[in-house]
Amino acid sequence: MKKQLDHHLPSPPSLDGIITEYLREQHARCKNPVTSCPPFSLFTPHQCPEPKQRRHAPTNFTSRHTRRVMYPQYGGVDGGCFDRNLIFSRFRPISLFREAEEDKGGFTCCTFSAREHFLMLGTCSGELKLYNVFTGKEEASYTCCSSAITHLEPSRPEWLFPADVILLGLPTLSSVGLKSVFEKKHSFSDDHYVEFSKLSQDRVIGTKDSTAHIYDIQTGQMTLTLYNPDLANNYKRTCATFNPTDDLVLNDGVLWDVRSAQAIHKFDKFNENISGVFHPGAWRVSQWDLRTFHLLHTVPALDQCRSVFNRNGTVIYGAMLQADDEDDMMDQQMKSPFGSSFRTFDATNYKPIATIDVKRNIFDLCTDTKDCYLAVIENQDSIAMDTVCRLYEVGRQRLAEEEEEDEEDQDEDQDDDSDEDLDELDTDHLLTEMENDNGGRRGRRTENTTSRPPRTRSWPACWRTTGRRARAMTVPTARKTRSFCWMTQTAPAAQIWRMTSFGF
Repeated sequence: MKKQLDHHLPSPPSLDGIITEYLREQHARCKNPVTSCPPFSLFTPHQCPEPKQRRHAPTNFTSRHTRRVMYPQYGGVDGGCFDRNLIFSRFRPISLFREAEEDKGGFTCCTFSAREHFLMLGTCSGELKLYNVFTGKEEASYTCCSSAITHLEPSRPEWLFPADVILLGLPTLSSVGLKSVFEKKHSFSDDHYVEFSKLSQDRVIGTKDSTAHIYDIQTGQMTLTLYNPDLANNYKRTCATFNPTDDLVLNDGVLWDVRSAQAIHKFDKFNENISGVFHPGAWRVSQWDLRTFHLLHTVPALDQCRSVFNRNGTVIYGAMLQADDEDDMMDQQMKSPFGSSFRTFDATNYKPIATIDVKRNIFDLCTDTKDCYLAVIENQDSIAMDTVCRLYEVGRQRLAEEEEEDEEDQDEDQDDDSDEDLDELDTDHLLTEMENDNGGRRGRRTENTTSRPPRTRSWPACWRTTGRRARAMTVPTARKTRSFCWMTQTAPAAQIWRMTSFGF
């Protein structure tokens, strides 16, 4: 009887059978499975080659460029996707912008000027600095306020407003050189975030908690308030924004019609911080279709990330930004692995292109309109507030010599940090214990030794505060009018100021 039972028991699975079944399941999930499969790999997921049309663009760039004589649109079908994968997977650092030793504020935000000759950087101490993109030299510096500037936004050069506009918030306006530079225009009370409309830029939309306010930029008067307590999602970092045609507004995860001031749709809430942005090149809100309100894609890599589109709306830069609160910072580091890196995505199909690890926490990033440069605000020191701005050239690959130089610079920075840590070590207690162990042969120390306080992680008050305010300023230029907006953290109101001296 026992032999018969042993005969009917199933044999244990073998390693070969487990792997075969695992690969068969992968092959069954292929969209277009083929009979003659290529060799399988245990390190990368299996995927059968997709069928290609005759007009399909080749993956090789030289062949694709040659075929543009026959197929002018990117050398064939999906040629644009191949070009984007090639260009936006290569970033070469070319410049590093750092504040002078006497300035200890650190950079907080960045943007390119309207003509893109200058890189505009806001600091934690409330200064606005302009650096030449081509020479890397500091061209101008303006002391604007005593709190941190947290947002900068340039307007388009063809905008027909008589002077450029800057949006920022500050409790008091410093008098150092501002009488000949800035002139107050409007004030928006209590709004913690303000930005321009997208199409005509004749309006300003501000955000206060879950309420959106729309102002006329000529008069500064509030024209519309969008808020419904029954539909509020209560995002922590909600920022109201217009769609590309200025007909719709997205605020706190709710879609509004500007003409009727009525809520159209409430989107599902997938996170606690970011409510989403409009896609500049399609009828979408993040991954939602505005025509059917259906979710088109699920992109886990964009969770808790700020999405920055390029000018054409074909590429998305996603970066996990540094949190304002230390508790939120630890939570974000546990939730996402991209705290010290930014990723690029194809905005047409939301497929990832590349992941660029900068090995430092990211505060802000911006791109120019020609897709030539990318500026990233990086935290240079993990303990102290030492942020720098690194300028990357898009589409250029880093040379091997430059990689070796970067590794040497990182090693030097680590050595400097270790030297500072050794300097701050308290050796008095250690010497006392050693003398006691030696039986007092050298005599016991009689003086009172006071140990230094432990080195703690301290962040400036401008990053620990949660209340943000915005203000607007205006800047006229000699030829075309341009504008940019900036924001600061601790301030009671948003105001408009006019700049009258420097042309961008």
